[in-house]
Amino acid sequence: MTWLILALLAATLSGFTDFFIKLSAGKIHATFSGFVINLVSTLVLLPFIFCYKAKGENIFKFGTNGLAYSIIAGIIIGFLTIVMLKMYSQGTNLSIGSPLIRIGSVVLVISLGILFLKEPITLKFVVGFLLSLAGLYLLVGK
Repeated sequence: MTWLILALLAATLSGFTDFFIKLSAGKIHATFSGFVINLVSTLVLLPFIFCYKAKGENIFKFGTNGLAYSIIAGIIIGFLTIVMLKMYSQGTNLSIGSPLIRIGSVVLVISLGILFLKEPITLKFVVGFLLSLAGLYLLVGK
């Protein structure tokens, strides 16, 4: 699969995740829901681990930084889940909350990519970044 197809699939999965988090918000304690969500996602990954291991892939080979970054990402996902559940339980509309989170994260990752990963900047890129900021303003501005 090309990266674009994978990106569209990830966007679809992310959208459905937000949808079901919104549906569960306020109907289950945020911390317990976060635990269930992350436990189930772990269970989904287990068959993949066994499958790749059965194919002879050395899936447990990793560098120290790779493991550390994965642990940090897991910690952040745990907190993100709880924060999203609390946000939606306060009555935030899915159609506002989810785009705000996604566009806000786009602005953040663009900044991180440029500052820390030294990713290239083009005029088209800058225009897209500015449009993202404008979209963010239009979503939440008065």
